[in-house]
Amino acid sequence: MKRLLLFVGLFLLPVSAGFAQTVLVEAFTNTACTNCITPDGQITNYVTTHPNLKLIFYHNNFPSPKDPFFKANKSGSNYRGYGFYNVQADPEAHVRGANGGSAFSSWKSLITDSQGPYSADIAIGLKSIDGGKIQIDVTTTGTSNNKSVQLMIAMTESGIAFNNTESFGNPPSGVWDNVFRKMLPGDSGSTPFVLSGTKTITAIFDTTGTGWHAANMEVIAFLQTVASLPLATTDSAAIIGVGVRPLSSLGVTNSKAISGALLGSASPDPFTNTTMLPLHLNKTSQVRMVVVNSIGQEVATLADRVFEGGDANIRLDATNLANGIYMVRLFLNGVFHSQMKVVCQR
Repeated sequence: MKRLLLFVGLFLLPVSAGFAQTVLVEAFTNTACTNCITPDGQITNYVTTHPNLKLIFYHNNFPSPKDPFFKANKSGSNYRGYGFYNVQADPEAHVRGANGGSAFSSWKSLITDSQGPYSADIAIGLKSIDGGKIQIDVTTTGTSNNKSVQLMIAMTESGIAFNNTESFGNPPSGVWDNVFRKMLPGDSGSTPFVLSGTKTITAIFDTTGTGWHAANMEVIAFLQTVASLPLATTDSAAIIGVGVRPLSSLGVTNSKAISGALLGSASPDPFTNTTMLPLHLNKTSQVRMVVVNSIGQEVATLADRVFEGGDANIRLDATNLANGIYMVRLFLNGVFHSQMKVVCQR
């Protein structure tokens, strides 16, 4: 993976009213799980159209230990799945810590019932440090009501192109989103503490040599009450605060330097009739850019040809698009590169 050059500086985003209602959905799956296809797709589409939800897909070792997302972090996935939630089969999802079983209808019901306010707010600060590492400072403010809590800092990645050679009914290839990559400060989170006021915990994240695309990664920090593990099926892990921040919010010192190309932000966004997408290529490349709807269907092709290196503007015409949220996906030389969310709103 090419190293990202990031702005050196600390950015703090307060997470109060804007994130107070954020509902965390932790789903357990496997790339070879036939029964996971429908509910995984349903929850992914639901989260796409409900921005107050955050989704983490943990990949277990069943039915196939060859799942590449499981293999990339076996200890982290095993701890959250078996060591914490006592997951015995995929799919399974936990909504704000409560077990929703294997059906999307149950997950959705829990989401609907999980809108109450949290007792803690979370702010996430990011700072680039030597060696391409990123310092993550998570500040929690509030109270845990005299209960011991742990801070969990989950790193997720979206837009991962993967050819599924063990499909067992799954699509043979595709783009995977919201994939769990690593838990910080460690698999089991922080040392337990009682929150009364403000506390800051710092963790270091390093993608060097992993092949992970930091520009498509997100920090999801959450506070959970300490419990006897593994949890029984009927038990819940009370989550009392959630905060979110994409790594891309750090910015890039050389905006031309992300893995051979950079897909810039749409302008305007939201848009009514048309919007423009700036694209920079480091060298001449075969470019394919498509628009995907909330159920994963390609609804428009914006470009499919060779572009010379340099800058270009790609036009997105919404004439045939309904109001809603879409993803613009960029492929370079036949390989998925990156994606961006846009909103059509008339």
